[in-house]
Amino acid sequence: MAESGTELDFLDDLTPMSQALIQTAITPPPAYASLPTGSLIVINGNICFKKFETRYLAGIGEANVSRTLDQIREVSGFRDLASNVWDNSDTISLDARKKSFFFGKRTNLQLMWEYCYLSKIDLEQSGESLDQSDLMIVEDFTRLLEFYNREKTFKVCDDETMMDIFKFFIDKDLMLEATILAEKELTGNIQEEGEVPLL
Repeated sequence: MAESGTELDFLDDLTPMSQALIQTAITPPPAYASLPTGSLIVINGNICFKKFETRYLAGIGEANVSRTLDQIREVSGFRDLASNVWDNSDTISLDARKKSFFFGKRTNLQLMWEYCYLSKIDLEQSGESLDQSDLMIVEDFTRLLEFYNREKTFKVCDDETMMDIFKFFIDKDLMLEATILAEKELTGNIQEEGEVPLL
Protein backbone atom coordinates (compact mmCIF):
# COMPACT_ATOMS: atom_id res chain seq x y z
CA MET A 1 0.00 0.00 0.00
CA ALA A 2 1.46 3.41 -0.97
CA GLU A 3 2.23 5.88 1.74
CA SER A 4 0.57 9.29 1.82
CA GLY A 5 2.61 12.46 1.27
CA THR A 6 2.63 13.17 5.00
CA GLU A 7 3.97 9.77 5.94
CA LEU A 8 7.71 9.14 5.81
CA ASP A 9 9.83 6.08 6.04
CA PHE A 10 11.12 5.69 9.60
CA LEU A 11 14.80 6.11 8.66
CA ASP A 12 14.07 9.07 6.39
CA ASP A 13 12.47 10.88 9.32
CA LEU A 14 15.53 10.54 11.54
CA THR A 15 18.16 13.22 12.02
CA PRO A 16 21.70 12.31 10.88
CA MET A 17 22.61 11.94 14.56
CA SER A 18 19.84 9.42 15.15
CA GLN A 19 20.72 7.51 12.00
CA ALA A 20 24.31 7.22 13.20
CA LEU A 21 23.10 5.55 16.38
CA ILE A 22 21.13 2.95 14.44
CA GLN A 23 23.70 2.32 11.74
CA THR A 24 26.72 2.17 14.05
CA ALA A 25 27.02 -0.62 16.59
CA ILE A 26 28.34 1.08 19.70
CA THR A 27 29.55 -0.59 22.85
CA PRO A 28 29.60 1.90 25.72
CA PRO A 29 32.17 1.56 28.52
CA PRO A 30 31.12 -0.72 31.42
CA ALA A 31 30.19 2.27 33.62
CA TYR A 32 27.42 3.23 31.18
CA ALA A 33 26.42 -0.17 29.79
CA SER A 34 23.00 -0.26 31.49
CA LEU A 35 21.85 3.28 30.69
CA PRO A 36 18.50 3.90 28.99
CA THR A 37 18.51 4.27 25.21
CA GLY A 38 19.34 7.83 24.18
CA SER A 39 21.66 8.58 27.09
CA LEU A 40 24.66 8.37 24.77
CA ILE A 41 25.12 9.43 21.15
CA VAL A 42 27.77 8.97 18.47
CA ILE A 43 29.59 11.90 16.84
CA ASN A 44 32.15 11.15 14.15
CA GLY A 45 32.63 7.67 15.54
CA ASN A 46 33.08 8.91 19.14
CA ILE A 47 30.68 7.85 21.89
CA CYS A 48 29.46 11.04 23.57
CA PHE A 49 27.05 12.09 26.27
CA LYS A 50 23.63 13.31 25.19
CA LYS A 51 23.75 16.94 24.06
CA PHE A 52 22.80 19.63 26.56
CA GLU A 53 22.69 23.43 26.74
CA THR A 54 24.44 25.57 29.31
CA ARG A 55 23.17 28.96 30.39
CA TYR A 56 26.36 30.98 30.59
CA LEU A 57 28.39 30.60 27.39
CA ALA A 58 26.60 33.56 25.81
CA GLY A 59 27.48 35.79 28.75
CA ILE A 60 24.43 35.23 30.93
CA GLY A 61 25.51 35.27 34.56
CA GLU A 62 29.04 36.46 33.93
CA ALA A 63 28.22 39.96 35.22
CA ASN A 64 28.31 38.58 38.74
CA VAL A 65 30.22 35.32 38.68
CA SER A 66 30.52 35.04 42.46
CA ARG A 67 26.78 35.37 43.03
CA THR A 68 26.01 32.84 40.30
CA LEU A 69 28.51 30.38 41.78
CA ASP A 70 26.82 30.86 45.16
CA GLN A 71 23.50 29.89 43.56
CA ILE A 72 25.05 26.76 42.04
CA ARG A 73 26.56 25.75 45.39
CA GLU A 74 23.06 25.83 46.87
CA VAL A 75 21.65 23.37 44.32
CA SER A 76 21.02 20.04 46.04
CA GLY A 77 22.81 17.98 43.43
CA PHE A 78 26.00 20.01 43.64
CA ARG A 79 27.05 18.54 46.99
CA ASP A 80 26.48 15.06 45.62
CA LEU A 81 28.89 15.81 42.77
CA ALA A 82 31.47 17.20 45.20
CA SER A 83 31.16 14.21 47.52
CA ASN A 84 31.64 11.90 44.55
CA VAL A 85 35.00 13.31 43.48
CA TRP A 86 36.17 13.70 47.09
CA ASP A 87 35.46 10.03 47.85
CA ASN A 88 38.78 8.21 48.35
CA SER A 89 37.34 5.36 50.40
CA ASP A 90 37.55 2.69 47.67
CA THR A 91 34.20 1.38 48.92
CA ILE A 92 32.58 2.43 45.64
CA SER A 93 34.04 1.32 42.32
CA LEU A 94 35.21 3.91 39.81
CA ASP A 95 32.57 2.75 37.34
CA ALA A 96 29.83 3.25 39.93
CA ARG A 97 31.18 6.69 40.77
CA LYS A 98 31.25 7.66 37.10
CA LYS A 99 27.66 6.56 36.56
CA SER A 100 26.53 8.44 39.66
CA PHE A 101 28.53 11.55 38.74
CA PHE A 102 27.19 11.89 35.22
CA PHE A 103 23.77 10.25 35.50
CA GLY A 104 22.83 10.30 39.20
CA LYS A 105 20.48 13.19 38.42
CA ARG A 106 19.24 14.44 35.08
CA THR A 107 21.00 17.81 35.38
CA ASN A 108 24.37 16.57 36.72
CA LEU A 109 26.32 17.13 33.52
CA GLN A 110 24.92 20.62 33.00
CA LEU A 111 25.45 21.56 36.65
CA MET A 112 29.03 20.29 36.65
CA TRP A 113 29.95 22.11 33.44
CA GLU A 114 28.33 25.41 34.42
CA TYR A 115 30.20 25.34 37.71
CA CYS A 116 33.52 24.60 35.98
CA TYR A 117 32.94 27.26 33.33
CA LEU A 118 32.15 30.00 35.85
CA SER A 119 34.97 28.84 38.15
CA LYS A 120 37.40 29.22 35.24
CA ILE A 121 36.24 32.81 34.75
CA ASP A 122 36.54 33.40 38.50
CA LEU A 123 40.07 31.98 38.45
CA GLU A 124 41.07 34.31 35.62
CA GLN A 125 39.62 37.32 37.43
CA SER A 126 41.44 36.44 40.66
CA GLY A 127 44.87 36.57 39.03
CA GLU A 128 45.94 33.56 41.08
CA SER A 129 49.28 32.08 40.01
CA LEU A 130 49.12 28.51 38.74
CA ASP A 131 51.75 25.78 38.91
CA GLN A 132 52.48 23.31 36.12
CA SER A 133 49.87 20.76 37.23
CA ASP A 134 47.26 23.54 37.42
CA LEU A 135 48.11 24.66 33.89
CA MET A 136 47.67 21.11 32.61
CA ILE A 137 44.16 21.02 34.07
CA VAL A 138 43.39 24.40 32.49
CA GLU A 139 44.61 23.07 29.13
CA ASP A 140 42.28 20.08 29.47
CA PHE A 141 39.43 22.45 30.30
CA THR A 142 40.16 24.55 27.21
CA ARG A 143 40.21 21.45 25.00
CA LEU A 144 36.86 20.27 26.36
CA LEU A 145 35.38 23.77 26.02
CA GLU A 146 36.34 23.88 22.35
CA PHE A 147 34.63 20.53 21.75
CA TYR A 148 31.55 21.61 23.70
CA ASN A 149 31.29 24.85 21.72
CA ARG A 150 31.13 22.78 18.52
CA GLU A 151 29.03 19.80 19.63
CA LYS A 152 27.22 20.83 22.83
CA THR A 153 28.45 17.70 24.58
CA PHE A 154 31.59 15.76 25.57
CA LYS A 155 33.24 12.52 24.56
CA VAL A 156 32.65 9.70 27.03
CA CYS A 157 36.37 8.85 26.89
CA ASP A 158 37.01 12.20 28.64
CA ASP A 159 34.85 11.30 31.66
CA GLU A 160 37.73 10.96 34.13
CA THR A 161 39.31 14.18 32.84
CA MET A 162 36.02 15.97 33.45
CA MET A 163 35.86 14.64 37.00
CA ASP A 164 39.47 15.79 37.56
CA ILE A 165 38.63 19.28 36.26
CA PHE A 166 35.60 19.51 38.54
CA LYS A 167 37.69 18.38 41.52
CA PHE A 168 40.36 20.94 40.62
CA PHE A 169 37.85 23.78 40.84
CA ILE A 170 36.09 22.63 44.01
CA ASP A 171 39.47 22.15 45.71
CA LYS A 172 40.21 25.82 44.94
CA ASP A 173 36.74 26.97 46.00
CA LEU A 174 37.35 28.84 49.25
CA MET A 175 33.69 29.85 49.53
CA LEU A 176 32.61 26.20 49.35
CA GLU A 177 35.21 25.27 51.96
CA ALA A 178 34.04 28.06 54.26
CA THR A 179 30.41 26.98 53.88
CA ILE A 180 31.22 23.35 54.71
CA LEU A 181 33.26 24.36 57.76
CA ALA A 182 30.44 26.62 58.99
CA GLU A 183 27.92 23.81 58.59
CA LYS A 184 30.15 21.40 60.50
CA GLU A 185 30.57 23.95 63.29
CA LEU A 186 26.81 24.53 63.45
CA THR A 187 26.15 20.79 63.57
CA GLY A 188 28.68 20.42 66.38
CA ASN A 189 27.07 23.21 68.38
CA ILE A 190 23.60 21.70 67.98
CA GLN A 191 24.86 18.32 69.16
CA GLU A 192 26.53 19.91 72.20
CA GLU A 193 23.35 21.78 73.11
CA GLY A 194 21.38 18.55 72.82
CA GLU A 195 23.61 16.63 75.21
CA VAL A 196 22.11 15.68 78.57
CA PRO A 197 24.53 16.22 81.47
CA LEU A 198 25.34 13.14 83.53
CA LEU A 199 24.05 13.15 87.12
